[in-house]
Amino acid sequence: MLSEYSGKQYDAVNLTPRARCSHTVQVAAIGLGSPTSTFTSSKQAQDLAEKSAMAFEVQSLQEQDASRCVDIYFAAFQNPHSLGCWPRNVPSVRAWWEQMIHDELNESGSQWLKAVSQSTGEIAAYCKWRRYEADHEPDTSLPEWPKGADTTLCNETFGDWARKHPELMGRRAHWCE
Repeated sequence: MLSEYSGKQYDAVNLTPRARCSHTVQVAAIGLGSPTSTFTSSKQAQDLAEKSAMAFEVQSLQEQDASRCVDIYFAAFQNPHSLGCWPRNVPSVRAWWEQMIHDELNESGSQWLKAVSQSTGEIAAYCKWRRYEADHEPDTSLPEWPKGADTTLCNETFGDWARKHPELMGRRAHWCE
């Protein structure tokens, strides 16, 4: 369970062997390689971690961290799709993201973690892990998008993802341990 990692200290090199999932992992982090790095193997993650030689402490995310998380997300995802969905210069989009993090922080079955630089004390990355138990009923509803977001693009993309989840994963449990 992920809570076993919270509060412990790791260097970036030693974090990667714990990632034993058989899917692509996308990391939104500031200061690790390119703003957004996609790893299809633990070897790629290991190579990047060795180059960075940064030490982190994994901690539970707190409500006061929401603003920094939005900074990280907006800096990490600079692709045309993300910029289309979430225009960076629209205050209502940023406020929506911060409120979403606040709302989901204590959501049942979810765990939010942050990687804090031991040298600066700054949050370098964050993630939300969602535990799906067996026989769960996936929520395929979509939120009300913020004013200024491309609602058509958001509905198409996130609606497709929500609808595909039950098709791809069924009602079986899925969680990386």
